[in-house]
Amino acid sequence: MTPKPNPPEKAAVRGANPSPFVRKALVGPDNMGRPFGALAVRMTRLTLISCVEPYRYPEHLHRWGELILPRKGRYACTLNGEHLTVEAGQALFVQPPDRHADEYEVGSELLFLFYDFLGIDGEIWPHGILRPDRPMKSRILPIGTASPASALTELLLSMAPGRAYRPLATEKLGEAFFWELCGGVPRDALSPAFVAAMEADAFQRAVLDHFAAKIYGKLEVEAMAEALGMSKRNLEYRFRRAFGSSPMQAFTARKLGLASRLLESGESVQSVAEKLGYADPFNFSTTFKRVMGFPPSRTVRRK
Repeated sequence: MTPKPNPPEKAAVRGANPSPFVRKALVGPDNMGRPFGALAVRMTRLTLISCVEPYRYPEHLHRWGELILPRKGRYACTLNGEHLTVEAGQALFVQPPDRHADEYEVGSELLFLFYDFLGIDGEIWPHGILRPDRPMKSRILPIGTASPASALTELLLSMAPGRAYRPLATEKLGEAFFWELCGGVPRDALSPAFVAAMEADAFQRAVLDHFAAKIYGKLEVEAMAEALGMSKRNLEYRFRRAFGSSPMQAFTARKLGLASRLLESGESVQSVAEKLGYADPFNFSTTFKRVMGFPPSRTVRRK
């Protein structure tokens, strides 16, 4: 994946004149973790801006996502040709490929959360999260004074900068804040591609949860389909689209992956076979060799 350039700092180019606001960078790309996951938010920057004189930041094309929260005063901007005003207690959602121009007012304090959105494959999400055909004022989302989003905002500000663990904690809080705001967006305001990805993600998580519950026993595909609320045929169709194999093939591979780790830790073939619910060590060894290409005895750590 080709890394994208960092979003530009929101600062004026004013020659010898002082900046129209005071910037305090709270978290930046140099000290931010980069874990990948299914439908994950990757926060790339958290910045607090205090405006000391009025300034208009020129229109620019967004290749990144941005959440803007006025802490004091209000925030105004032009978003895709529509003029918007965001008050304290609200957040503005900006996404690629929006065209956006900021307007800063004296005395306002603004929190900017820059992020990338990662799809199930860990790549940058190429689609918008919100429908582009909705009025831009629908991008203004409320944050109640006693809401989880409000509490998360305060935690975000208290976490950075600080001790070594805080960048990761801040990233996770930023992700939680993003999802909390998304939870308040009406479904019909979300882009069809995003809804489809959410449904695919939920299916994959449900499958992996079911595998985890059955990993020390046997998988019954019919029972799995019933647990996931669908027919066996529909499960097998969706499973092959999501994982590229049948449920039983994927479950067996996952079980044998666990078997390999147990064998490498020093457990015997017989112990692992019993633990994972195989009828006997011979049946386990036959399955292991058929799938992995070598006998489990080769994996056992020699003491």
